[in-house]
Amino acid sequence: MTLPLLEIRGLRVSFSTPAGVFRAVNDLDLTLERGEIFGLVGETGCGKTVTALALMGLIPPTGRVAASRLSLDGVDLLSPRNLSKVRGRRMAMIFQDPAASLNPTFTIGQQLSHVIRHHLRLDSASTRRRAIELLNDVGLAEPKAILRAYPHQLSGGMQQRAMIALALASGADLLIADEPTTALDVTIQAQILRLLKSLRDRHGLTILLITHDLGVVAQTCDRVAVLYAGCVAETALTAQLFRAPKHPYTHGLLGALPRPGSRGKLLSAIEGSVPSGISATAGCPFAARCPSVMNRCKTEPLPLKSVADAHAVACHLY
Repeated sequence: MTLPLLEIRGLRVSFSTPAGVFRAVNDLDLTLERGEIFGLVGETGCGKTVTALALMGLIPPTGRVAASRLSLDGVDLLSPRNLSKVRGRRMAMIFQDPAASLNPTFTIGQQLSHVIRHHLRLDSASTRRRAIELLNDVGLAEPKAILRAYPHQLSGGMQQRAMIALALASGADLLIADEPTTALDVTIQAQILRLLKSLRDRHGLTILLITHDLGVVAQTCDRVAVLYAGCVAETALTAQLFRAPKHPYTHGLLGALPRPGSRGKLLSAIEGSVPSGISATAGCPFAARCPSVMNRCKTEPLPLKSVADAHAVACHLY
């Protein structure tokens, strides 16, 4: 049996604040198979980005990360020594604002060369050839000119392509893409999503795609997990999730999407607000907002339950 590329079991991330301990991620379980694009979706503040930062070892000192298992291809990511060996080399991350991620004082070529030399130990000529190959691979025309350009001389879409080239410079197996199209216009968004799918198909790349946009999930992802208040509410094949959602929160998200004929009409909304994360929740974190809430939802913990092949939900309705 082939081991999954990424395995997360019981991930908890918390932060010390003046108001108390803020629980950003609570007992999160996820598994990513090799070569898939996995979507992590949910509203702002649900723990998507914090999960990614925990994987990369980028949680600030005020935070605490704990898990029963956190591994990349069998390598324990909870070990700082192991993490330093695989971060950037076998897993890499791109962020939603490429202009803020690229160093404005160095050319694209200088930044690419630094990453390539650090991880692959190539000589100058081989480093340059590798940089040109990467820029070609992410669809940037005239790569030699791009190498000489500074970030501000590129458009937003070109900057994001350069960021993807930087992330893949060492031949990473796992690419974590945190809202990679948010800062781009719709046409460029579609191009970047096509690029990610093409890279997966050509190189066998595994992608963890973090987004709040269900349209992006529908276009791009093979499987998806819906997060709410730091917990997985539902996970399924993408087609399954859109065809037969189970969790009331997932129903609420899908119900809020604009549809043909909805112009001028009020969109559906989920009443209430997300829990603060400061006070521990005994039962389902969605209970206070759920239209199908039962007494047991407020007190009994909810592990994910399988409801169909590759489809699991954390809800007492099932």
